Amino acid sequence: MKLKIWITFLMAGLLFSACQEDRMEKDGQSFQSGKVTVELLAGRSDVIESRVTDPGTEADQRIENALLFVFDTDGNCVAKQWMEMEGYTTQEIFLPSSSKYIHAICNLMDPDAVMSRVTALEDLEAEAVTLTEADEAFKGKYVMYGKSEDVSSLTEGTNVQIEVQRLASQFQVAVSFQPTSTDDQFSISKISVKSLPKGSWIVPRDVPGGTVTGGEPVYTSGNQGDWMQSFSSPAGRYFDELILSPEERVDDQSVKWQDVSFSMFENRRGSLSTATDDWAANWPDLANRTDDEKKQFAQLWKGTYAANFENATYLSIEGMYQRMGITYAAEYKVFLGADNFSDYNVERNKLYKYEVIIRAIDDMDTRIDKEDLTAMTIQASTEGLDAHCNVVKALMYASSAWEIWVEDPDEHPWLELSMSGEYHPKMVGAASSDDQAAFRLSGSEGGLRYFYIHTDEYVPQVESPLANNSLPVRRGRIAYRKQGSTDEPSYLTVTQYPAQMVVLHIGYDVHTMKEVRDTFYVERILERKHMGWGFYHYWSFITDDLIASGQWDGLSNTRKLYDVAVNGDKWGVESAYEKNTDGIWVGRKDKEQLNGMALGYILEKNRDRNGNGEIDYNEIMWYMPAAKELQALSEALDENHVVFSGSDDYFHSSTPSAADPAGVTPGFSYYVRMTDGKKGVGRRDRDYNVIACRRKNAWKGPQTGEVGGSVNDAGEMEDEEVIMPKK
Repeated sequence: MKLKIWITFLMAGLLFSACQEDRMEKDGQSFQSGKVTVELLAGRSDVIESRVTDPGTEADQRIENALLFVFDTDGNCVAKQWMEMEGYTTQEIFLPSSSKYIHAICNLMDPDAVMSRVTALEDLEAEAVTLTEADEAFKGKYVMYGKSEDVSSLTEGTNVQIEVQRLASQFQVAVSFQPTSTDDQFSISKISVKSLPKGSWIVPRDVPGGTVTGGEPVYTSGNQGDWMQSFSSPAGRYFDELILSPEERVDDQSVKWQDVSFSMFENRRGSLSTATDDWAANWPDLANRTDDEKKQFAQLWKGTYAANFENATYLSIEGMYQRMGITYAAEYKVFLGADNFSDYNVERNKLYKYEVIIRAIDDMDTRIDKEDLTAMTIQASTEGLDAHCNVVKALMYASSAWEIWVEDPDEHPWLELSMSGEYHPKMVGAASSDDQAAFRLSGSEGGLRYFYIHTDEYVPQVESPLANNSLPVRRGRIAYRKQGSTDEPSYLTVTQYPAQMVVLHIGYDVHTMKEVRDTFYVERILERKHMGWGFYHYWSFITDDLIASGQWDGLSNTRKLYDVAVNGDKWGVESAYEKNTDGIWVGRKDKEQLNGMALGYILEKNRDRNGNGEIDYNEIMWYMPAAKELQALSEALDENHVVFSGSDDYFHSSTPSAADPAGVTPGFSYYVRMTDGKKGVGRRDRDYNVIACRRKNAWKGPQTGEVGGSVNDAGEMEDEEVIMPKK
């Protein structure tokens, strides 16, 4: 059953533009033209489950802007308008007498541009949403489309209902290893999804392919109405891979799961025929099986038949599998669709839920590619790390005693190893342990295990942003081999991008009544996207003061927000977050977790330099930029001085706006649309991107944990000091 959430739009403050304008006139009871109220029904996604019993949560239903087109019988545009939905609940539109249908598009990144291009229905049908990165089908909200019923006979003041559907679909996947033989071991090194479309038509098209016969298999050739099929070379219209970040979970039965989620546009590649007469051709060995057994065993052939469905999307689960003393490098391929044996179609506006249980490594299951491992092997993703401090989880296999080390450590002091995911510096005089960052690790026993690669920040000295494009990527190598071996070691290369310089210049700052010039650096990769600002329903003296004073100094903002988050404010104002029994900082009002919000994400990019197990106030070097710093980033982007992911999206700033401790709204904060530098105020629970910056004159610290160092930056910059003038 489809459940619908009613969202109505109000005309107040809308941006209005009409292709053709008719005056409102009445002839008796006959309606010639007039205003009607449009209600958008954000229909929920159809849920498609595969081996899942818990339906889970619904896909996001947020609507932040709405673009309406009105067309006559001949497809001519007779009216159009769009509005931001912040704070409004209804939208009215003037319908000329020739109106026939209303088309609605929600959550476009640039509705102005689409509105200017569309003068007829055929123009709208030619509009597509395209992506520059594989994880952008969901940008904190889904682009949605819907069309009304015939409105030609409506009377003025009528309510027009339009159900809008998502262009993309959402996938929620749970992966578990539950071996048939308890002696087997499997460790996952990477979960990714392959072959994701780079775009989608806004108006859906249905141009089905035909049935393909002639031996086995019997299948449909997909749907030619998908966006990428409009090109002569559709293969180039796909992203090769999207690496996913799993979250570990233990269920009530003590079974360990890795949960991943992602969104993608439609990719209808076709399906195997499940007609009774076709079972013998497609699955010849299952003719005498029951219907349930047919579906259970037919999935073993899905990988084999995938060659007939070019560019079909699939989930890749890579790792190392140990069985009877032999270790394999294994890759499990789960082709996506409405079921796990015959369908290769990903449709729009669906919520697909998968439960993948790995039970054995078996030659019969053709979804599995495996390779025997005899030499020492390491699997890790170490390409293109960002400029801030990083930690990379690596999976290692060795059959006997092993050793791993940083090649030429004197030349690569920024590269270290440990057995801990948290960075623990090796302090002078302290006893050493494998949990401390060092240049070498070793073990006396073989087997599968994880270790961690740590990189320090990469902030090169440059004279101006003009030098950003010429900065080199730095590289270091991790060497490894079995202990006692005289063979040449194997190597894993680690690459790291440099930070990029940006200059902020404000001719006159109303808060300081001075000119502001400052220099900061910015990262380029967003490890996570689309998260809330945090501090829901929270007010303090400090955050209230930052509404005006925090427009350009993001480092000070971030440190003050951190202080308020965990310590509160003067005169008895409690902290925004408190530690629960698991030691996790949780919001006092809405129970949101600090590490899932913008501030927590930024804190993770900093390093515990003094080894006390926490990121201290003065250890915050990478920060969330203030509103005007984000605008400076937008200008640098236009001038091709910087490059970073999500650069066509909205970004949270560290500048708060009005808070609402009463609980009517979650409060507000400033955001910037990176495409044009537009600054606005949005709700704190809106899912925007977050990028990290670093002040040029902030303390850099030692390049390695082998020595100690003070993190007290007094004498260089205090939070209350004005970073100006600099001429």
